Amino acid sequence: MPVMGYNVRGDIHNQAAVILRSTDQGKSWSYLSTMAEDPGGKLGHFQEPGIVRTRSGRIVAAVRNQGPAQGIWTTWSDDDGKTWQPARQSPMTGHPADLMQLADGRLLCTYGLRSGIHSDPGGIRASFSEDNGETWKIDSEVRIRKDFLNMDIGYPESMQLDDGRILTVYYFNLFGRYFLGQTIWRP
Repeated sequence: MPVMGYNVRGDIHNQAAVILRSTDQGKSWSYLSTMAEDPGGKLGHFQEPGIVRTRSGRIVAAVRNQGPAQGIWTTWSDDDGKTWQPARQSPMTGHPADLMQLADGRLLCTYGLRSGIHSDPGGIRASFSEDNGETWKIDSEVRIRKDFLNMDIGYPESMQLDDGRILTVYYFNLFGRYFLGQTIWRP
């Protein structure tokens, strides 16, 4: 289970993305590994990780970062989450990220882009990886929705329907009330 860890390694500034593991169907959990960490808080903290296990067995993580670029950082593990490649900033901007593998093998990352914090216009976006999470094609980024009235949006979750389309669900704030929205789209 991916979680956000505080005070990692005793450093109050180190917010990290960590993996917890249960071997008893969720009755108890223990620390397995750290996906991305920020000793001293210099990189902007790593928060709210999203993961997917691909068909190859690789676990890919996309992690929210609060640094100046507000970018999504990625990493992966090829040994069941015991060790991770060094996290690196992807070309995706926004947060937090949801990952899934499409029927055609590509990885899909959906994320919220908040206008005023990131860039205009904000909205719900999606990017793809064709190499099991090592690179992301920002030039083919999909703008799933971009008509929100304020920046309080995000936390998308996506699933592929039987006909190949994607259902993406997210929240948004409209005049101080919170709603769930959905968009069905073709990847």
